[in-house]
Amino acid sequence: MRDRTKRGPGQKLLDVLFPPKCAFCGKVIEPEERGVCPACRGTLPWNDLAPRKPDFITAATAPLFYEGQVRQAMLRYKFNGVSARGRVFGRLIAEDLLKRDAVDFDLITWVPLSRKRLRRRGYDQAR
Repeated sequence: MRDRTKRGPGQKLLDVLFPPKCAFCGKVIEPEERGVCPACRGTLPWNDLAPRKPDFITAATAPLFYEGQVRQAMLRYKFNGVSARGRVFGRLIAEDLLKRDAVDFDLITWVPLSRKRLRRRGYDQAR
């Protein structure tokens, strides 16, 4: 998924042919809404709790609770080839880290897929 905030002539054409959609409800949205429609932004199960984490980890984040629309969106992303939503989910994680003042870090990483699952899915959704 391209960064739709950069609005060159080619991007405007792509927006007409492939309009941006909310990662959670699928509604067509404006490019500046950055992957989440206003209705979903207002109703998603935001996680304002401090994340539980092991002692050796300085910061962890989970911007949303894994339930309802969030769970369905993540399952579509993981198993139905909707890989373009990864940028939206990554942006939500980054926004959450900034909100929690957890920007002093050495590493951001993921748990990679096994080779078998990577071959089956065609992409590593966590990456």
